[in-house]
Amino acid sequence: VPDAVFVGETADAMVFDKPAGLLSVPGKTGDDLPTRLTRVTGIEPFIVHRLDMGTSGVLAFAKTKEALRPLNLAFADRSAQKTYIARLEGLLEGEERQQGSIALPIALHWFERPKQCVLPVSEGGREALTDYEVIGVEDTPEGLKSLVALHPRTGRTHQLRVHCAHPEGLGLPIDGDPFYGTRGLLEETREHRLCLHAASLRITHPMTGRPLEITAPFDFPTF
Repeated sequence: VPDAVFVGETADAMVFDKPAGLLSVPGKTGDDLPTRLTRVTGIEPFIVHRLDMGTSGVLAFAKTKEALRPLNLAFADRSAQKTYIARLEGLLEGEERQQGSIALPIALHWFERPKQCVLPVSEGGREALTDYEVIGVEDTPEGLKSLVALHPRTGRTHQLRVHCAHPEGLGLPIDGDPFYGTRGLLEETREHRLCLHAASLRITHPMTGRPLEITAPFDFPTF
C-alpha cells in the first residue's frame, strides 16, 4: 500500500491525500494512516471524518482538541462541502442523465454486513441525498466509462457506492467496487481498486473562520 501524500497543515489541522487500500481510522492491524502519522511525527491526530479503505483522496485531521469540535460540527451540520470523482462501469447515456440528484434512503443490510441497502425511511432507512454531474468519459480496454462528480449532501455509509449502483440511482456501479460492482470480492486487488476519489473539501478553518478549499488530483488505473 503506498504512503499518503502530505497536502498541507496549519497549527490546528493537517490534510493528506490518502491512497486506496489504507485505513483512515485505527484498525486491528495497526497499519492505518493515523497510526503511521503518530509513528513518524509523534503527533496523535484527532479523527475528523473518514474515507472507506478503498476510497482515495482528501482526508483531514485535527491537531488539537480545540480544533476538533468545530471541524466535527462542520461535517455533522453538512456545512463541509465534499466533491468526489468516480468512474462508473459504463456510460450514463441520455441528456437527461448527465446531471441530477439521487434521493434514496439507506440502511445496513442485516444479512450481508457491512453492505448497505436501499430501504424506505418508514422501514428504518436513513435519508441520503447525492447531487451528481457527468464530467467526462474514459476510454478503457473494457470500453467507454463515465466520469462523474458526486456531491453528497448527507454522509451515510457507502452512500455514493449505493446511489451509483442501485437501479433507481445511476444504475451503474463504481468501477472496481467489490461490494456493489460486477467483479465481486474475488477481484479486489490493487489493480482493481475502487475508482472513487475524494477530490475536494471546502470547509471553514476551525480557529480563524476563513474558508478553505483543499484539493487532490485523481488518477484511476486502467484495468
